[in-house]
Amino acid sequence: MRFNRIPDIMTIIIKLKQKIPSFNYRRVPDTDFPDKEAEWNSDTRVLSMRESVFRAMQRGEPRARLIVMEEVFHLLLGHQGIKNRAIQPNFKERHN
Repeated sequence: MRFNRIPDIMTIIIKLKQKIPSFNYRRVPDTDFPDKEAEWNSDTRVLSMRESVFRAMQRGEPRARLIVMEEVFHLLLGHQGIKNRAIQPNFKERHN
């Protein structure tokens, strides 16, 4: 399947905020997230992302887009607790 246009992640986030008023996002300084790139917190319903990830997402960099969308899917799938994308690969990622 071929797509003519790649969805803009920020547009997806804005539309989610319109459909799910309790959802929000925030950009945090990279120094505040030394060990993770992004995080979904189901208690506060906030998707937090490093400033560098946000900027890369806005430039359309595939890895940054994946990182943010992975956190969005935690929201959409109803995952509970704090979920995050670590800087270092976890055990499962290292051994696949």
